[in-house]
Amino acid sequence: MIEPFYTDGKRTIYNGDCLDILKQFPDKSFDLCLTDPPYGIDLDTDFSGMVSRPGGYKGKLRGNSYDKIENDNKFDWNIYWKEIERIGKSFIIFGGDYFIDRDLFTVGSMSIWDKRLTDSADKIFGSCFETIWFYPRQKRDIIRYKWAGLFGMEKEQQHFRLHPTQKPLDLIKLLINDYAKNPQTILDPFLGSGTTLVAAKQLNRNAVGIEISKEYCEIARKRLEQSTLL
Repeated sequence: MIEPFYTDGKRTIYNGDCLDILKQFPDKSFDLCLTDPPYGIDLDTDFSGMVSRPGGYKGKLRGNSYDKIENDNKFDWNIYWKEIERIGKSFIIFGGDYFIDRDLFTVGSMSIWDKRLTDSADKIFGSCFETIWFYPRQKRDIIRYKWAGLFGMEKEQQHFRLHPTQKPLDLIKLLINDYAKNPQTILDPFLGSGTTLVAAKQLNRNAVGIEISKEYCEIARKRLEQSTLL
């Protein structure tokens, strides 16, 4: 067994490639796999040239620069999916359209996360929407949660961003509460800065997160240990 990087008894972080770490878990170990994997697009994570509107978005004037996402230039989803599918019972996966020609889409359904809500907000830097893939199949939906991740998080007083593709905490909680079927065990094999585990702690669920970057494992640990979780 691989030793955890951190655990509080109900939430556990592992540092390493999830392809190796997942092999220590039996089939169908988790009620829900909720994750935002690398898309294989070699994302430019230097957002410092992106300037907000006059006055700033929630006080922030420009984006930050981040380290590149591990494996984003060579990510082979099908290799990882076979192992993730083995140990999960249900799935909520961001960026489903990036994998539309892969094995993932023989089953399931797609919904749209509307990040802007209004035409004027569409002018903010970044994508106006993202796709989220669900299994088992459910009604295709528009999930409306306003967010401008480069400059702050709507309804969350974080005028900083810990990871270049970080998702808002309240959105993750909404997906667990309203779109999953009461999962008691949650897996995030591409943990990033730890938002899925923070949501699991707030909702009193057991969860495992796996992250290849030791730096982000440490960030996730610190977030879980904060008295006020963000």
